[in-house]
Amino acid sequence: MGGQHLSSLTVPRGGDGETPNTSALGYTLLNRAVHRITFSRVGRHEGTRAGGEGVVLELGDYAISDELRGLALPPTPLLCCPAAAST
Repeated sequence: MGGQHLSSLTVPRGGDGETPNTSALGYTLLNRAVHRITFSRVGRHEGTRAGGEGVVLELGDYAISDELRGLALPPTPLLCCPAAAST
């Protein structure tokens, strides 16, 4: 954002699952206004793993990164969705 590092998320690759083209909604708060984001996703060679092994969230030096740090999230997620392998 504005040339500053906000965050990086690393998730393990692999799995034997497949997700068909699926519509999804996301929400964000910008300038005190809620914005709805619509997107779609599709994936092959993916899966969901309990325990979050291999997941790394690195927060940068942007102001929002400091807000995320303030949430005091646990160091290990309860669940992760490994990214689809590149094809």
